[in-house]
Amino acid sequence: MTSSVFAPLAYFESLRSADIAEGVSSRQMKAPMPCKVLQVLKKEGEDVKLGEAVIVIESMKMEISIAATAEGKFKCALAVGDTVDEGKELCAIE
Repeated sequence: MTSSVFAPLAYFESLRSADIAEGVSSRQMKAPMPCKVLQVLKKEGEDVKLGEAVIVIESMKMEISIAATAEGKFKCALAVGDTVDEGKELCAIE
């Protein structure tokens, strides 16, 4: 019997990567845990492609790149330095 042990961050990233690989497209990207916005890599209304990095967050002293889970226009109301609670929207694709 094999089992996998994940750190919380690795677990949430594995779910997001699996969704992208399987073509499951969610239009909202949510914070996997409480975090702080380090960079917003796209501008409001800019075109993004599936899997493209759109925002960088910091949580537990680790930087995490959040990838687009769909193609479309980028939408984000956050700015560098904003804090976000777990499960809250980081950005969306319209």
